[in-house]
Amino acid sequence: MGSRHETAPGHCRVLGATVEEGGVNFAIYCRNATNIELLLFSTPEDLSPEIMGALKKMGVKRPTTVQQKAIPLLMDNMSLIAKAPTGTGKTFAFSIPILEYLNMKADFVQALILCPTRELALQITSEIKGLARNIKGFHACAIIGGQSMKIQSEKLAK
Repeated sequence: MGSRHETAPGHCRVLGATVEEGGVNFAIYCRNATNIELLLFSTPEDLSPEIMGALKKMGVKRPTTVQQKAIPLLMDNMSLIAKAPTGTGKTFAFSIPILEYLNMKADFVQALILCPTRELALQITSEIKGLARNIKGFHACAIIGGQSMKIQSEKLAK
C-alpha cells in the first residue's frame, strides 16, 4: 500500500470552518481550497481492499456520521479537529486515512497517535491492529508510562 490518494492543487483555501450535525462538531483547517465538499465513502473503490476486508470482518456495514464527514477530508490531506461523543467512530475516522497512506516499504515510524490515558492508548492500538489485519508487514504498539522502556523500545524497533 502507498499513498493512493492525491490532493488536487488548489483544493483547499478555507482557513477555518465549522460543521455541526447530530452532536458532531468539526473544525476544518486547510491552506488552499475554494470549497469544502463532504463526501461519503460509500463505494469499495474509495478504500483499499485491505481496509474494506477488515471492516467487513469486523462487521462494519456503513460509516458513522463522524466517519462520513472526517474520512474524505483526511483522505484529501486536510487537517481536521473533530469532537464527538464516545462510541461514535472517531478511532476509525482517523485510523483509516493513516492506514491508507502507509508506505509499507519505509523503515521508520509513519504515525504517532497521542492519547490522554493508558486505557485509550491500548484501545486505539487494538482497533488499529484490527483495521490493519490484512496489511502485510504492519506493526503498531502502544508506548505508555509505567512500563519498561527497554521492552517498549524493542516493540517500537519492529
